[in-house]
Amino acid sequence: TWLRSLSDSIHKRLARVGLVEPRERSETPTLARVLDAYFRAADVKDSTRTRAGQARRHLEDHFGEGFDMRTLTLSKADEWRAGLVEAGYAEATISRTVRYARQFAAWAMRRGMIDANPFADLHAGSQSNQDRTVFVERATIDRVIDEAPSAEWRLLIALSRYCGLRVPSEAFALRWVDVDWDRQSLRIRSPKTEHHSGKGSRVVPIFPEVKAALLDVFEQAPEGNERVLASFKPSYNPHTQMVRLIERAGVETWPRIWHNLRASRQIELCAQHPLHTACAWLGNSAAIASGHYLKVT
Repeated sequence: TWLRSLSDSIHKRLARVGLVEPRERSETPTLARVLDAYFRAADVKDSTRTRAGQARRHLEDHFGEGFDMRTLTLSKADEWRAGLVEAGYAEATISRTVRYARQFAAWAMRRGMIDANPFADLHAGSQSNQDRTVFVERATIDRVIDEAPSAEWRLLIALSRYCGLRVPSEAFALRWVDVDWDRQSLRIRSPKTEHHSGKGSRVVPIFPEVKAALLDVFEQAPEGNERVLASFKPSYNPHTQMVRLIERAGVETWPRIWHNLRASRQIELCAQHPLHTACAWLGNSAAIASGHYLKVT
């Protein structure tokens, strides 16, 4: 805090004798320069980079790429957030965007590019949207499963609704070596949480609702197949085909199709088991479950 309060001339004297790192202020810290530097340094997953890029566009659309970040104040940040509200964005979207803006500015402040982070005191709001959380009844999803074109499709849907796997990442990563028939369990590899220590995989029971579909795929699998859902390419997005299956089953399409199948399973498991057990099987935390998954049925 004291170093940030120093004038550039005093700070340069300290830098010359090696007591501090030079301030990165050879050029005006415009919004574009700060964000370019952030994205060059960021070591994140592609999906995170995409969401951060959306937040960047919201900032640049409002302030402009040449905006001097040193002139950013809380009132200007408030005006930016108010613009997002006026544009009709969902509260969860606004919350996520504000949190990324806060992260960008904190990164720049730690590197001496700006003196303060006005976004730190900006209200973010909730990232949970209960209006889009839907409990998918068993009878509903079973009708959809009946319309599935193959054993692998039936298993994919069952893994999401009855084991709570993330689709497509966790389901498509499942391998036959991960299936423990003796212990009736699955080892789930999770690309989403692998960067957290000890969170790269978890063990989930082979629930009765999944076992028959898993056996069907096992019996039909060609010799040498490593992946359980081998007919799906890892990059395939099953959303469009799932919408068609739901329509063919004659049921109303629900929002956030795969997320709500996973959420429905967590709701059921939490009704039967302690919260920490259900979260261990789903691979999330109690806070995330409460804010984004659980809902009164």
